[in-house]
Amino acid sequence: MLMPELLELILLALPPQDLLVSAQRVSHAWKDAIDSSMALQQALFFRPSPVSDSHRPLVLNCLLQKAFPPWFRADQKILNGPMLVAVLPWAASLDRLAAFMRADASWRRMLPCQPAKRVLEVAGKINDARGIRETNGTAQFDEGVRMGTLYDFGIDVVRKFSSSFWILWDEEGAERDKVTVFAHHSWFKSGPRRPPHIGDEYRSDAYEEVTIDVREESRSRSWHAGFGNQPNGGWQLRVPSAPVHMGRQEG
Repeated sequence: MLMPELLELILLALPPQDLLVSAQRVSHAWKDAIDSSMALQQALFFRPSPVSDSHRPLVLNCLLQKAFPPWFRADQKILNGPMLVAVLPWAASLDRLAAFMRADASWRRMLPCQPAKRVLEVAGKINDARGIRETNGTAQFDEGVRMGTLYDFGIDVVRKFSSSFWILWDEEGAERDKVTVFAHHSWFKSGPRRPPHIGDEYRSDAYEEVTIDVREESRSRSWHAGFGNQPNGGWQLRVPSAPVHMGRQEG
């Protein structure tokens, strides 16, 4: 039997897909080694890298990039609308779609990047009869923002009529531990054709919500994961998430 340290070095040299799937099928010992090794869990983007790595160049999760391309566009400032489901490589097959939407699907627990982003900022723009208004709010994720959170939020946004989003991963001059999701909604219909409907089959069985307080200049209304109007007068954005503690933006 290989020494644990030697086995870890061998496994760290594997491509991510092999480490995630093939290596864990070799034996119970290999699976236990992968599950118990901090270095291997960080290589698989399940555990955040040390805080001391926060100044290292950002590394995006190549497995998530391949599975969810609209969330990782090279030109990040392109809005993703309902047509994004057409480029999801697993969505064309009902069996694969169902597998991806399972509550225990491993991608939901993955970090989209290393070093991990621990602050989720949501910036919104609403265009309606009152004009164009902007909103902003943040939440803190001590163990890093997970892909499940970002997927659920993006799908919730584009299920609304005339709504879209894009994600900014690494902006020069911005906080290194922050990822920003920009969401846009317009109440004005540009024509008689409606975008394709995104049904419940695209909602994960592990879908959860967490509320982020967002500010709309000096006035407040309510926004539910993409702009539902609530009568209570408070802007609340509900973002699906893994366990987090909330950060309330004051001011």
